[in-house]
Amino acid sequence: MNLLKFSIVAIPSLFTSFIVIDFVYTLYRTIDPSPGAVLRRNPHIREAAELYERLAKVETVAFQSYLKAPNVEALQIARDRLIQVRAIAQRADLRFKRRVLKFAI
Repeated sequence: MNLLKFSIVAIPSLFTSFIVIDFVYTLYRTIDPSPGAVLRRNPHIREAAELYERLAKVETVAFQSYLKAPNVEALQIARDRLIQVRAIAQRADLRFKRRVLKFAI
């Protein structure tokens, strides 16, 4: 009988505590007090950040192909491509910074 009373109280209490924890977690996720959360939700800023991250990956691949160039011609082509990717990455970084300044205010 004692075990039955314990089960009647413990199971709903455990279930309720999980519901409360889930509610608090959901509330925290939606109301993130950090300033970066507002910036991450903005689609323009998120798109600029993703573009910069993709260009950083492309730059890594271009640098690896530059290091693995088998001859002088391929080395020059890879170097030119690396310089071009770095210039585009600089413009993407400036774009990201402008959008942060524009949409953060």
